This record gives sequence, C-alpha cells and structure tokens, in this order.
Amino acid sequence: MTQHADGVDPAHLDQVLATVSAAMDHGDGLRCVVAMRTPGGLVVEAVLPEGAPGAERTTVLAAAGLADDGSLDGIRWAPIAPAAPIEFDPADVLADQGVARPDGWTVFTSFVAALGEGPAAAAACFADGGVFSHAAYVPGRPRILVTGRQAIESALADRRPGPPDLEVVALVQVGRWVMIDGRANTPEGPRPFVSSFSVDPAGRLLRYVSAGVKPA
Repeated sequence: MTQHADGVDPAHLDQVLATVSAAMDHGDGLRCVVAMRTPGGLVVEAVLPEGAPGAERTTVLAAAGLADDGSLDGIRWAPIAPAAPIEFDPADVLADQGVARPDGWTVFTSFVAALGEGPAAAAACFADGGVFSHAAYVPGRPRILVTGRQAIESALADRRPGPPDLEVVALVQVGRWVMIDGRANTPEGPRPFVSSFSVDPAGRLLRYVSAGVKPA
C-alpha cells in the first residue's frame, strides 16, 4: 500500500511499522501511506485499515531518529482515530511532474502566521473541501476532524489567540506532500509532534493532520 518511500531504508520503515503495530496490539495490520527520509531519521504516515480486528480505521503519524551506527533511535508515534480521510489521489499529489510544486516551508510558515491572525485567516489557507485534523483545543473534547473552510474556522475559534510556538526539527517534501518532525513549546514544556499535509498547485492546504507523538 506504500504510496511513496523517499530515500527511506525499507528495513527502517518495516521496523517503525512493526514497532507501532505492536504498540497498538494489531500485529502487522498497519500499512504505510507515505514515508520520507529526514536529515536525522524518517517520518511516516500510515493507516490501520478498516476491518483490522477490534479497531476502527486509524491514521498513524510516526517519526524516528538514527543513531551513530545507523540503527533507529527513539521511535515516536501517535494514533489518530477516526482516521483523517484522503480526498485526493495520493499518487497525483506525490508526483513532481506536470504541476506546480509550492514550497512546503512557505506554505507551513504562512499557515502558522495566519493562525496568529485568527481563525478566518487560517481557514483561508485551505482549499475548498480541505480537511483539518488536530488535537482538541479545549480539554476533554474529542479530537478535531472537520472538512471545509467554514468548519475549520469554527474549530479554530477555540484555540488560544496568537501564533503557535513551534520548532521545526525537519521538514521534508515530495511533490505536494510535506511532513514535519517538530516540537511545540507549550506552558507545560516542549512537546514533540508530527504533521503531514498536502497542498494543491496554488499552495492551498488540501489536508492538514498533526498530532503530539509519544515514545513507542
């Protein structure tokens, strides 16, 4: 099911999937959607398909570093349920040919700046029908999974005003698909996160999925 594994050692990818599958207690049911090599490791988006024993369809974001000897070091992951839908052809978004290829760093920093301006500005960064999946901004509420600018704007109305304080450890891009391994600086301290997002040729967000990750 892997759509793209850009520069990733297949053995490392298999190890990440196996480790996270074991942590989820679902055997080898996890399937890679996209994996990208970073300067210090790799980032992965995977999915636990619908029909896996005892589970709903779940998106998984994961990251891992590389030790000096080339082995994986510090696999971190997060399950996201319900899964964040992919309402486009991944192969088209991952392709480098025939379409404009907006710069992922520019798209990301523009979105972060827009978050500081307010919900309307941030929602305007999305394409029509864009998908937004993020931890709830109000404790105790379900995870946010919304589609469309109006719903995204409503969801963002609950977040603390101002731009988020984010530190990007690595940002990698294949075609119009971008993944980030980073840290969010919060009042409770730094929290590692992984984001996976895709954009249309005009640089508008088709899908933005982000989650805090924990050691596997």
